[in-house]
Amino acid sequence: MAGEWIECALADACNSIDYGLTASASDREVGPRFLRITDIVTGHIDWKSVPHVATDDATAAKYQLHDGDIVLARTGASTGVSAYVKTPPQAVFASYLVRLQAKPEFDARFLAYCLRSDEFWQFIRSVLGDKSAQPNASASTMTKAPLRPPRDKAEQRAIANILGTLDDKIELNRRMNKTLEEMARAIFKSWFVDFDPVRAKAAVRREHPDWTNEQVSRAACPNLKPEIAALFPDRLVDSELGEIPEGWKVGRLGDVAEHPRRSVQPENIAPDTLYIALEHMPRHCIALSEHYGQVVLEYRAEVRGMQQRNLAVEMLRKLLEGEIKARSRKNVVQARSFAELLENAIKKYQNRAIETAQVIEELIALARDLREANQRGEKLGLTDEEVAFYDALEVNDSAVAVLGDETLRLIAQELVKAVRNRITIDWTVRENVRAQMRVIIKRILRKYGYPPNKQAHATELVLEQAEVLCKEWTEKA
Repeated sequence: MAGEWIECALADACNSIDYGLTASASDREVGPRFLRITDIVTGHIDWKSVPHVATDDATAAKYQLHDGDIVLARTGASTGVSAYVKTPPQAVFASYLVRLQAKPEFDARFLAYCLRSDEFWQFIRSVLGDKSAQPNASASTMTKAPLRPPRDKAEQRAIANILGTLDDKIELNRRMNKTLEEMARAIFKSWFVDFDPVRAKAAVRREHPDWTNEQVSRAACPNLKPEIAALFPDRLVDSELGEIPEGWKVGRLGDVAEHPRRSVQPENIAPDTLYIALEHMPRHCIALSEHYGQVVLEYRAEVRGMQQRNLAVEMLRKLLEGEIKARSRKNVVQARSFAELLENAIKKYQNRAIETAQVIEELIALARDLREANQRGEKLGLTDEEVAFYDALEVNDSAVAVLGDETLRLIAQELVKAVRNRITIDWTVRENVRAQMRVIIKRILRKYGYPPNKQAHATELVLEQAEVLCKEWTEKA
């Protein structure tokens, strides 16, 4: 009967409830995409960022995701978070996710929206109880969640379509914003890197030396507003960086901006004091809101009042993992050290050794340490590449004690030169290349008196760092 609503459990609406695949993700394209909890925390799946997994055909078929599947997080800070799978590529799902497949009489997208409702989250909170240190719930427990859907599947579909239209509009806006950002980058590169308007005006000026700037601008840059085109000169001049527009100059960021190095610990800040910290910048921008004409930073108060504060942990963890992953492409030792600190903090949280508020503070402190690590090169008088080798050498305490900072700096600088001189070597011929580099590294270490009993470990670590940097330099070349 149209308009009739029924009561049932989530399990009653599902044809299949399955746990995922236990395996390790890979950044290499070794198999299907491998959907994890971290890939669904926003409720939107960006398949391009989802890693891969090596698996055989039978296993891939068993855990394959299909259009209309629903995945539900069952453990960790995101327990209860779900995502609707829409036109996926070849993909499987990880063990900490539960896959739900709707019965024929239920609309899958409608069920997906039910899992985002206040009623569902109230049920999840009641199931988790006081598990803030390590939230988790089994598939059988979570699928006991009560539902109240229309009996008529057409009505379910109509409701889902309305909500889906709104979601689609949000997704369209997100894509539009991404396109606008890409356009802005392209314009910046054209104007301030390639100097296209200047080159166009220079070409017109050579043909019409007697024209006014307005005439040259109009002919060379017809798509630019006249007042903007007029700002660009019509001649390039030499500089230490190559050709630049006439009247422009080469400088450093410090010439036009200050970098005040002042910091304060969050515990020393009064609750009503406004401040900016890492957690206010989840998408590389500062999240601000207007309140009575004043800018109010909301995160601290929001976290204190959040019913799912564990989501803040998940967000911070994901942000830190991204930063550490980026750092691993430049500084192996530093990335490894921070990854270990992050893992230890999360383990303590999952083992209920610390509460949610404590792990949030630990993760924010870790982010602060990451930021301060970026300044080590300036303090040591080394480039980022030299710092990477310095860190590889410094892991040995006896080497620091015997040689001191100054000698380690010299070794790091010489290692960078040695590796740069061999940037074109083929790292795919791994053993031959490693043998050559190993000889060079040992020679440099012996030259400066690096402790003999520690040379083997240092050599392998430096070798690993050299491979990472060579790959980075080659990609930029």
